[in-house]
Amino acid sequence: MELKADQIPQDQLPHFSIPLRVEDVPPELVALPPDACVRFSKAIAGRTLEGVMTAGDLAELLAETASRQSDGWLTIEEAAQTLEDAGRGSVKAWCQKLAAAAQAGELPMHEPGSLARLTYQGQPPSQQHRPMRKVSDWARIDDLDRWLDANEAHLPFRFRGVAKTQAAKPKRVPAQRAYEQAILSTLRELGYDPKHLPKTPSGKGSPVKKPVQKALGYTDSVMKKAWQGLRDDKLIADD
Repeated sequence: MELKADQIPQDQLPHFSIPLRVEDVPPELVALPPDACVRFSKAIAGRTLEGVMTAGDLAELLAETASRQSDGWLTIEEAAQTLEDAGRGSVKAWCQKLAAAAQAGELPMHEPGSLARLTYQGQPPSQQHRPMRKVSDWARIDDLDRWLDANEAHLPFRFRGVAKTQAAKPKRVPAQRAYEQAILSTLRELGYDPKHLPKTPSGKGSPVKKPVQKALGYTDSVMKKAWQGLRDDKLIADD
């Protein structure tokens, strides 16, 4: 008898360890069905985060994290852990220093996604601000380096140097592109020309999208993003 995903013991699920700096999405993860359950763990700031999610959701999370970090954005905890890993002091001490600088407005912080500049409780007028989130609010590495220049000038470390090293490393195909390529292949296998798909009737969904999704076993979220990505890049089009 085949077990459902929620019946499989967690210790038998595929496990993926998330590194501090995400450079790519593991091909072993991309190869799994998007709705397959996987375990993940991440060691950061003196603790280990663990959980279970679908392979598709984890791949999307890793792709988004890799994109954010390569664009030069880190959380307070990521920055502190980077400094500890470079042998420049403890992650706890750096978390406290960077959080205090952010709280005081000396280190600019930004809302995840929107990049809106954040101010925190304790900065006037306090009733308009929210608490700091060291695990999720973003700091730009240029601002982190400027703060180091002003407050830790003796420290022979700058985040920009780490970013350049990471950028020089070759990257594997991210999950999003892998999903898109699989959709293109499946369309052709089903006898469709991706550039000349049957026109979608007004007010209805694509007549080919659902069969492709079913064939690949993609979740609605994965399929929607990958399909839209192909449309945006003009790799699929209706007649």
